[in-house]
Amino acid sequence: MQIIIGVRQRVPFGQSTQQRVHKEKKPCKMDSIAQPPTERARPVDQGEAGICSLAAVGNAIVDGAMDEGKDFKLDEVIGALKQLAFVHEKDGNHVHEFDGSTLKRITDSKTGMAYDVMITIRYSDVKNSEVLRQIRDKRIRCVLDYKRHGGNRHAVFIDNLIEIHGIQNFVCINSWGTFEKNPNIEVGRRGNKIFEVKATYTRLDCGDEDAACSVDIDTNFDESEDDMRR
Repeated sequence: MQIIIGVRQRVPFGQSTQQRVHKEKKPCKMDSIAQPPTERARPVDQGEAGICSLAAVGNAIVDGAMDEGKDFKLDEVIGALKQLAFVHEKDGNHVHEFDGSTLKRITDSKTGMAYDVMITIRYSDVKNSEVLRQIRDKRIRCVLDYKRHGGNRHAVFIDNLIEIHGIQNFVCINSWGTFEKNPNIEVGRRGNKIFEVKATYTRLDCGDEDAACSVDIDTNFDESEDDMRR
């Protein structure tokens, strides 16, 4: 005679087996869609590399993706930017060089969906009050290219716009590690240039385009200031 011994799990009093199984079911992937994105623009450390423009563009992409309900990891976006053929990690790049570039297979960490992200860069007038208002209201994401004391140029992501003693200042996110993580740069500082960063997202599993924009880039740049890329 064959004896079969089964192990029966205990079910709490007053709860059926069907109820217990339903309680233990893992949430499906769709459950995560309702959760808001958590990845925000943040300071990074470029070390000895000349990637300040790249880091600032990466922060703009990650922060802007939140408006579309997408949660891209900054490290992944920066890694994808570094893979672009024209990028020079040592000597750096101008902000406008990233216009028209596409980042391949960037993953939304909340849903697991992968997207190709096409970047559009538009030069904006720092004296335009409407542009400044949109920056303050976080309706657009911009990179500031400014002259440091001494003449060298540097690029940072603009996180906010505030007034200090009646003077408008950009609150920025830097790429120098713990040094000057969030510098305040006066809006009217001579030599300031701002670049709006937009993105088009193409979901890879179906090819649908979730968000799109088409803008022209102002190519009238002052190439004599070649050190803006650092």
